[in-house]
Parts: sequence; structure tokens; C-alpha cells
Amino acid sequence: MPSQLANFTTVDRTVSLIIALHQNTNLVPRPLIDNRPTMIKMVTKLLKYLRADYVVYHVRAVNLIWSLEIATTHSHVESIIAQTMTSPEYQNINESYEAFGVLWRLTEDNLLPGFRFKVPMMIVLETLKSDDPSLRRIGETWMRCSLRSYLRYVVLRELEISKIQLCFSVLDPILFELLDPTIRRILSVAKVNGREIQILLYECPFDQRYTNHLLDLLLSIIRFGGQGFAKTTKATTIQRSHHAGLIQRVEACGMFDTNASYLDALVEIVLRFIQSEPNLSWTPTMHPNNVIIQSTAVDLLQAVVARGDVDGITDGIEAIIVGKLYLCVHWHRLDLQNKLLHLLHSLISASTSRDAASRQAMHRHDGSGPSSASGHDIESEPRRYSVNSLLIQTLVDGIVVRTNRPVLQHWLDFILMAIPQFQPALQAVVSPLNDCLCRHLTLSLKDIHTASSQAQDFARDFSSSVTDAEMIMLLNGLERMILLSLAYTMEPSSTEEESIPQDKAGIENSGLLGYVSNVFGSESTQQITDETLTDSGAPLDAAFELVDVLVASAQNAVHMICESISCRISGINERNRKQAINPHLTEGVLFNFLERYLRRLEGPIAIQVWSRFLQLIKDIVGSTRDFKIHNFAALSCLTALSEKVSQTTAMEDRRIRKELQDNFGKLLDSNVMFVGRSYDQGSWIRRTTKESLTNNGRNSPIPVQDYKNEERQDVNTLVPSDPAKSGDSTELISKINDFVASSVLPNLRKFSMDNDKIISACSNIIYYVVNPAMRGRARPLDLDSTVLAIIQGMAKIPSAIKAWKIPVTELLNDNRLFNCTASAAELWIPIVKILFDADKAAFPELLSKVATAPSANIFTNREYEMLLRSLNVRRLSFILFAGEKNHFLTQLPTIQEKLVDIFRNVTAPIVQCEVLLCIRVLLCRLSPHNMTSFWPVLLMELYRIFEQAITTLPSDGTEDLQLILAASKCLDLLLVLQTEEFQIHQWIFVTDTVDAIYRPDNWFPEAMMDQLAEVAGALPVGDGANGATTPNLLTTFGDQRPLRRPMLTSLRQIESIRDLIPFFSNVSITSYESVYASGGNVDWEAVEQGILSDMFDGR
Repeated sequence: MPSQLANFTTVDRTVSLIIALHQNTNLVPRPLIDNRPTMIKMVTKLLKYLRADYVVYHVRAVNLIWSLEIATTHSHVESIIAQTMTSPEYQNINESYEAFGVLWRLTEDNLLPGFRFKVPMMIVLETLKSDDPSLRRIGETWMRCSLRSYLRYVVLRELEISKIQLCFSVLDPILFELLDPTIRRILSVAKVNGREIQILLYECPFDQRYTNHLLDLLLSIIRFGGQGFAKTTKATTIQRSHHAGLIQRVEACGMFDTNASYLDALVEIVLRFIQSEPNLSWTPTMHPNNVIIQSTAVDLLQAVVARGDVDGITDGIEAIIVGKLYLCVHWHRLDLQNKLLHLLHSLISASTSRDAASRQAMHRHDGSGPSSASGHDIESEPRRYSVNSLLIQTLVDGIVVRTNRPVLQHWLDFILMAIPQFQPALQAVVSPLNDCLCRHLTLSLKDIHTASSQAQDFARDFSSSVTDAEMIMLLNGLERMILLSLAYTMEPSSTEEESIPQDKAGIENSGLLGYVSNVFGSESTQQITDETLTDSGAPLDAAFELVDVLVASAQNAVHMICESISCRISGINERNRKQAINPHLTEGVLFNFLERYLRRLEGPIAIQVWSRFLQLIKDIVGSTRDFKIHNFAALSCLTALSEKVSQTTAMEDRRIRKELQDNFGKLLDSNVMFVGRSYDQGSWIRRTTKESLTNNGRNSPIPVQDYKNEERQDVNTLVPSDPAKSGDSTELISKINDFVASSVLPNLRKFSMDNDKIISACSNIIYYVVNPAMRGRARPLDLDSTVLAIIQGMAKIPSAIKAWKIPVTELLNDNRLFNCTASAAELWIPIVKILFDADKAAFPELLSKVATAPSANIFTNREYEMLLRSLNVRRLSFILFAGEKNHFLTQLPTIQEKLVDIFRNVTAPIVQCEVLLCIRVLLCRLSPHNMTSFWPVLLMELYRIFEQAITTLPSDGTEDLQLILAASKCLDLLLVLQTEEFQIHQWIFVTDTVDAIYRPDNWFPEAMMDQLAEVAGALPVGDGANGATTPNLLTTFGDQRPLRRPMLTSLRQIESIRDLIPFFSNVSITSYESVYASGGNVDWEAVEQGILSDMFDGR
């Protein structure tokens, strides 16, 4: 029948019959419809019945189209629909969009139209950003009118006719593609100017153009959806998706769980694209397209934040965007900075608006409690926007970095627009920006002055990049910042400030703190950190010179500062306590200023201010027994002043000396006990100060340029206002420990403290600081550098030996002692030497342990006993090594007796190896003539070991190999030292004649090393028989003659005798040549370092 005469009934029955025949597997031959020519006729005919004038057939036609789609294995229906929608004729396009709209509207969600008809869906979405007005109108009309609802879109248009619900059949395929597992990332950290910013790195390339296309489509949908987009996506979870593949990809990526909303997923995906950078090897090819992807992602995030409800996620987004801006500035990437600044402005606006709404809700419910009708609890405190500290540094860098000048106008526009708009939230950035703009203008003026100087050499061109437009921008910015600072300063922030009387002349004794309060800080009523108050651009000397001009004497200055501190410390003179003129100026700033002022005083003037300052210290000590944050600052000031007073004759006064000792001891005990209690609450000693700070850039900003680094560092060493509330307690503890090591211990004897008080103070330090640090360490000697400095400082105080002797002795007796590295052990050598010099009974006790290795366990096996004995012998070697030349000469007969006894009675190789190591130490620490009695035993043992090896070579992996290595190292050292007592015997071991170099015909080796070389060299080559590399026996320093050093310094352990073949083969010739080349000079540093490395293997 001709197609034009067929009605819908005929078409329906024909298509249904064809599908039924196709699905019947019993028919032979079976009709096949899974080909394009057959499908295009049926689908095209059915699409015509989806026009507006065939409404009665729409439902059946849609069902038939889906039956064809399900019955075939290829995407014929999708391709045919897409082909009709891209027709060159306008009338056909309109009808095709209308037909596809009917098909989409009448399809159920569980059929996943977004995945099965993805190409036509993408064509529709493309029209939303088309430049053709007609095509855009068709697309917008399709999205408005051709759907029964917006259940399949990521948009929610609040039409005037009805309210439309939401589903996500269009967003699902886009998210499914954006979560493609082939886009693989790894977490990394970008280090810029000592600051660590978290980023992501692409492991391999992917289709970046397609990814950007998807993000661009998503951006078009969000812009079309309008303000309702974020609200709807936030209320719907991914778990409601009908596509199981999307849920699987969400679970596999691990970024968020399936209970997360579509908005959370969308924001997280976009943020990951913003944070991602190509790997170093792929940067040249991937970077251009990656910038395009990031630009689209920023636009997409801007659309979400500017139009939607993003409560609860703005803080995390802001931290990432500020970090990205910081990286763009220092990586010299200008393309994204303008868009990132616009996005940052929207984020701050959303955060401050939310905080304002929170405060209004608090005011509405003030005194009424939570509403039982609504069922919602009101927050106990309103939210307050906190400035990201990296934001301040980023704004400063965006202005001062030279490569950022092309976008300087964008940064200044952001500053001049955002900071006045979001007051008082951004008031904290005004002062640093003032300082930055002033310095930038100063440098620009200096550049202009240099360029316009008449004394210039016109023979060369002068380079200057400062323009008049840039100067005008900077001056306008500085003017606005100053006006903001002044305007906000005059605004009262609390009712307490309104009650302060206008006449402040009588407060804090007027004078310095009344008229020159800016010496210590601003009179602004805002909450400013101590660092901001003291981190001024002017040098500290200028402030002190100003004090000297305005104040008659140092006594008056110290008196006024002490009075100001007393006003701010709770518990001191509560009855007579005065009102502070600047309540936001903390005692930490005043203590810091006072300490530096006291250090500038001379001895006679220090005596004049002593009584007033001591009164403040007594008030602090007597106010409470608990530790307060100002106790450490008071201890620092007392130490600074006491150092001046101790250099004068005032220390002869018993009253002054007693007051100093009592108050200094109490403050020291208070600080040390605080450290001990803090250790009980957490393992602060195992973390350094840098590790305790966060790495995301929100804390502890570093200066961009080195503007008087030392002064800034000194001024910024302030303590927080409350140790219980501050997150910097770890940093405070570290400062206390550093101060104890650097200032307290060196000054204990200088302050004429009695021995009993010194012992008491040192005992507290050991108990609360040192013992917790040494407890439970796998490597006992690897202590924190500050704790080690404390022990070293105590070791220099003779009377403190009782305090630190026990922990150091326990450390030396620890069987894990030699697990440490040689570099860590080297720091303990002076401490060990002082201990054995002061304790005369320690060395005999150690020698008694060397003779026998007692064990408390009756079931201990012999192997363990040999291990304990070897450790005792190595411990003896370390003690001997710590001594000076001939230091233990008086104990030499006893030492020799113990070692010879071990040689005779103990056959375990592990113990004999340690005896040979001990002999190497004795060769370095005793004069050659004092070793005379050792030669018979030593030569006999070396001969026995090597002769046994020549007769029977040890098997691979046996203990005898380590004994041969130890004997070889001992012989190696003897050949390096070339003592007269050994030279007459060295022919036994090496060839010491010219035959070592020029071997005659039919020569047979007589020396034991040459014989071992022959015997070991005849062995078959094993799997790992590469042989140990033998370094040169000589060390050369410039024009000097070379120094002799051991050949086996770098060899720690061998698995086969083959590893020593290079040594056996070359030791004779190398020793013979070194005698004439070095002139008898020995590289003692290499010798001692090799011995120390053999003691401490670091495993």
C-alpha cells in the first residue's frame, strides 16, 4: 500500500507485526529490522504522527517508537531523530523539535531517555547558547512547552502558570560523563614561598574539548534555569537517580556519597576541575585546554553562587578559590584572575548575607527561646564571617608582584568594591593593604625619582615601568583604605565603649599611653590580632626613640607600661583596677614591647626600674597558682632585666638576689609544669611547630618580601591571649622549651642561684619536659632538637648532674640505643663524656657488664645472651669513642683484660665483631705506644680469622662473614694508621714491597690478603657477586698532600665472601702507594666517621 494512503491504524498494526515477527526466534527465515534503511522508514512515519494535529495518536506512537528502540541493538532511533533535528530546512527543524518534545514528554523516567536519546538532548541544549535567534527561540520553546514537567532537567523555571517539580534525567548523563574514570587525578601539594596549597594532578591526558563542551552545556542550563536551580538541586539527592551506572561512578570516585545532593556533587566536581593541573610531563599539551576548562568551571560556579542558595558550602569554596588565586599570582597566570576575583566577591557576599540573616534571627528570637510550632532550634550564637588569612596575603601579592601588573586594575577594583561593601567583615584586611599600598607607592616614587635625576648617565637606557595611570590607581586605592580605616575607627562597637568617659587623661597615668597609644597599637575598637598591632612598617628603633623623647625617664616608661599591663590581667588589684584606654590592646603586645625596651637599658638604669617591675612580677606570681598565658611573657621580661642587673654590683645585695631567685624560680616552675600538663593531653613533643600549623594557607602567613625580616620575626613572637581557647598552644610550648634551652639554663648560675635551687629547677625540667620526650621512642637518641639542647645546657652546669644523670644513663642502657643514626649519636658525644667524667662509678659498672651479660629470665637462650654481651661491648666502644685522646688510659689494663677474656672464652662471631670494633676505637683514642700490650692478642686473632678463611671459605649468609668483615676493617685501619709497632708485622697480611706493584714471574702470594684474593677469586660467580666497590685510600684537599683513609668505610654488611674480593685484591698495592703519596697524613675525620657509622646503623 502506498505510504500516503496508509492511516495510523495500518501503521500501528504493521509496525507491531514487524516487531513481533522480529522478536520471534522460531521463525525461519527470521525477519530482521536491525538495519538503518528499514528503521528510518518506520521511525520517520511514526514521528509524523507526533505533530500537533495528531494528538490522539501521540501516546501510541511514542510506545511504538520505544518498542523499536528496545527491539534493536543499535541506536537507530537516536540517530534518526538527531538527523531530523539537524535538517537544513527551517520548517523541518521546527517539526522535528516538536516531535522530539512530544516523545520526551510522554516517556517514563525509568526508560532513561537522557541516556538513550543523549545526542538529540545535546542538540536541544546546544540551542540555548546558539547565536541564531530563531534556533534559540525554538530551543527555549521546546524546554518551556514540550515537557509535561521539568522532571528530566537540571532546571526549575517557576512559570507563572504552574509550579514545576524536578528530576534529573538530563543532569544524570552530563554528570555521568564528567565522572569518567579515565579522568584520573592524584592529590598533590604545591609549595609557593614556603606555603603549601593542595592541588590535584592529572595522571594522563583525556578528551579535554569534550569535557569543556559538557561544562559549557551545563552552564547554559544553569543560566536558563535561573535562581531556582540551586534550591532544587540542593533538595534532591543523587540516590533518586534512575541510572545505576551514575550511582556506581559516584561511589567509585569517593568524592561524596550517594546521600549528597545534586548541588553538592555539582560543586565538588567543578571545584576539582578548578584545582586540577596537568602533570609536569603533560603540561605543554594539556595546559591550554586546561585553562579553558577552568575558565568555564569558574563561570559555572559563579552562576551557582550568584543565583542560588549555597548555605553551608561557601567557606570551603572560598578557601579553594583564594588558594587558586594565590597560585595564579605566583605562577604568573593572568587569564583566570579576573573571573576568580568576581567569584570571590560573590562568595563573600553570600557569606556575609547569611551571617546578617543569622544575626537578625537571633534578634527576633532573643528572650523567646526556640519556637515549638516551627520545630527548629535557633543557634545559640550568630555566625560571624572570619577572614581567610591567605586572602590578605593574596591581595597583597596581587598588587606587589611585578608580573601581575597587566591585571593590577582588576585587583584594585576588587579591593575598592568589596572591602567598603562588606564592612565590618573585611576590616581586618584594611591595615595590611594600607601598608602594602604605601610601600608600593614608595618604591614607585623612588623609581620615578631615579629616572628623573639630573645626575644620570645618558650613555645607557634607563628601565622604568611606573606609569602615571598606575600611580593614580595606587593613590586612589590608598585614599579609600585610609578613609575606611578612619571611618570604622570612629564607630562604637559595644555598649561598654559608650560608657567610657570622654576624659581619658587620668586613665593609665595619661602621658605616654594616653597620648602616644599608637606606639603600642591602634585605638580602633575592632578586634585585631596581636600580630597586626605590632607588625608596623616603621623600625622598632623609631618607636623606642619616640618613647625616649616623650617620657622623662625609663622609670616612668616602665611604670606606665606595668600599670597598663595590670589593667588587663585578671586577678591583679581587682579593687584598684583601672579602665584600659584601649581594651583591644592585649597584654601580650605590651609584654613584648616591654621586653625589647628592657633589653635596651644599661645596667645602672636597669637597677632604677627593678623595684617597679619586680612589683608587677610579684602580683603575677601571687595572683594564682594556675598557669596563665602571660606567665611566659613575664618570665621573658624578668630574664631580660635580670641579665642587665646581674652585671652590676646590685647582685651583692642579699635582698635583691633572693627576690630574683624566688620569683624567677616560681615563674620557671609554672611554665615547665604547663608544658608537662600539655604533654599529658597530647603528644606535642612528637610534632614540630611547622607540623602543628595547618597547611591550607589559613594560618601563619609569611611576608611577601623581606622587609626587615629579623625585626618582623622578633615582633611577631607573641603569645596567644588564652591558652585554653587558642589553637596555638603547641607553638607556645615550643617557644617555652626554646626559651628554657637558650636563655634560662645559661643564666642559672649567672643569677647566683643556690645549688639546691638549681637542682630543683633542673629536676622539674627533666621531669616535665625531658622524660616525656624520651619515653617510648624506637630510636632513643633521635630527640627533638630543643629537648637535646636542654640536656646539653644542663650538662654544662656541674651541680645539675644529679638531675639529668638518671635519664641519660637509662638511655645509654637501652638496647635500642644503636638503632639511631650516626648523625644523631654525634650530638650526644659531649653529654656522654661529661657524664662519665662526673660519675666515676659509671665506667667500672659498664666494664662489669661487659664481662658477663646477666639475664633475669632463666629461660633465656644462648643466642640472646650473646646479643646482650655484644651490645655491652658496643656500648663500651661508644663510651671510649666519646672520650678524648688517652682519656681512659688509667682503665686500659681492665679494658684489655675484659676484651682478651672475650677472645679466649667467647666464640660467637657477633661478640667478636664488637671486640674488633672496640679495638678500632682504642687505636684512635690511645697513643700507639700505649697499645703495646695489645699487639700479641690482636695479631693472633687477625691471623686466626684470616687463616681459617683461607682454609675454609665461609658459606654465603653465615655469621662468620661478618667476623671476616670486622677483621678486614680492623686491618684496614691499621694500614691507614701505619704505627711503628704494626709496620714490622704488616708483611704477614699485605705485600709491603715493590712486588705489590710489579709482580715477578711465577710469583706466589705470601701475604694473607693476597692469598685470600686468589682463593676467593677462584669461586664461581654467584647471583649477587658484583663485588663491593673499593674507594680510593687517599683524600685530597686542594693543593695539600692527600690523606690516607680506610677503604671499607662505606661497607656495612656482606652476604658473600665475594663482596670482599676488591679489598683483598687491592689492599696491598693501595697501602704501598699511600705510604709514599700521603707522607704519613691520616684523614681522621673519615676514620672516626666510619667507626661511628659502624656503631649506629640506623636500622
